[in-house]
Amino acid sequence: MRQGDGYNFRGRGLLHLTFKDNYHACTRYLHNQGWLSSDIDFEAQPQLVTDSGVYALLSAVWVWNTYRINEQNLYNIAENQDIIHAQYSFTKNRNGTGGTITLNNVSQNLRLITERINGWYNNLAERQQTYTRIKNAEIFKDFE
Repeated sequence: MRQGDGYNFRGRGLLHLTFKDNYHACTRYLHNQGWLSSDIDFEAQPQLVTDSGVYALLSAVWVWNTYRINEQNLYNIAENQDIIHAQYSFTKNRNGTGGTITLNNVSQNLRLITERINGWYNNLAERQQTYTRIKNAEIFKDFE
């Protein structure tokens, strides 16, 4: 790791592409899919993921298709039959500090995806409210 890599490869894009190795892997994946021209390299020019809405979206597609939990990518987890936990409790911080938070009617799929992308359950209550609102409005029903 070189000095400045932490800042240079900070979270960018719609799902916060982070770390130099991920910028490299994302670029290669998008090249292999034919979605990114060969002269574009996010590792060499990480700010492109911030400067272009198209690149921000493409980096999110890479995260969505490649991040895995127990061999399943995030898309497959989202498509699984969801389990709603009547109550779900977790510590505020990953290291077990900050007290316990208990939420009602928590989507297991949303919880798994939130943990994988963010490293913990940051803003899970707000995410759950948004998820429920979108699900009830059937916004994506035409894409099934």
